[in-house]
Amino acid sequence: MKKLLPIIAILSTGCLDTDGKDSGLSDGGLEVSVTWGASAVSLTISGGEAGANYQWGLAETGSTCNNGSGDCWTGEDCLDGYTTGSGTTYNYCHPVGGTTASLSYGADPSSVTAGQATVFGDSGFDGSVTYILDNITSGDCYIWGNDTMYYNGLGCNELQ
Repeated sequence: MKKLLPIIAILSTGCLDTDGKDSGLSDGGLEVSVTWGASAVSLTISGGEAGANYQWGLAETGSTCNNGSGDCWTGEDCLDGYTTGSGTTYNYCHPVGGTTASLSYGADPSSVTAGQATVFGDSGFDGSVTYILDNITSGDCYIWGNDTMYYNGLGCNELQ
């Protein structure tokens, strides 16, 4: 598997339910859960690889991006990032502390803090995000969410 972002490695994975929580997504060993709460989006991992060093990425991939304009927030995708009309590029990836991560809502794109804050503003995004989880120790990666084709070609395992 190619390393996604060697400079700022942040990866995201997640699948969503209508209740804001996806539990039990698995590839037969690794299981992930993403919860869109009142003030933060959180990731929990179980059954992961021993000695794993995970990075979590989130990409807005739903058809309702920016009120239907198609201008989706991808600045935390651990891949290509987001470039504004003026040429500023935002490219973040969120480290996972052990088996959990929590990102507070509502950061400005220029003030996202990797592993602490996200641009996503509230739990209303739970159905329009695709996630990637990268184990930068082993090179394995996992994808799930709204449109896993967003990460097509990376050789990641799709969680079911």
